[in-house]
Amino acid sequence: MTHVPSQGAAPGFQELAAGGVQIIPSSIPEGLSMMQAGKSKPIAVLSETRIAAFPDVPTAEEATGVAFAGGTWRGVVGPKDLDPAAAEKLAAAVSAVANSEEFKSFMDEKGFGTAAYDPAAFATFLSAQHTGVGEIMNDLGLAQRKE
Repeated sequence: MTHVPSQGAAPGFQELAAGGVQIIPSSIPEGLSMMQAGKSKPIAVLSETRIAAFPDVPTAEEATGVAFAGGTWRGVVGPKDLDPAAAEKLAAAVSAVANSEEFKSFMDEKGFGTAAYDPAAFATFLSAQHTGVGEIMNDLGLAQRKE
């Protein structure tokens, strides 16, 4: 399979509809209108369990027999020299939103999973993501080689 990078899900779906590619990675909610129009169909979700908003879409493990979970994540970051008081205030505001029932309900209804981390836990998560993606890139022969 040839990987064709795009500038996000929307251009990827345009390429899919035009026949330029046969598969794109995206969140299921991003592809909902294409699915409803009969232009695409979900193959699997990269979560450990099925998504309640899309109960008929199997997990990657169910579809392939290989245990794998991954997906899209979002975070709020600032410059490394951000004033600690400002960083603390920003972290508290983000936590209040991310842990609110309104936000959680909206995300669940749309089919997005949620997880909220404090700054230290998010740093640990980012480090693990960096390591894991690096291992995958290396296994696929895509890691940048140092000469």
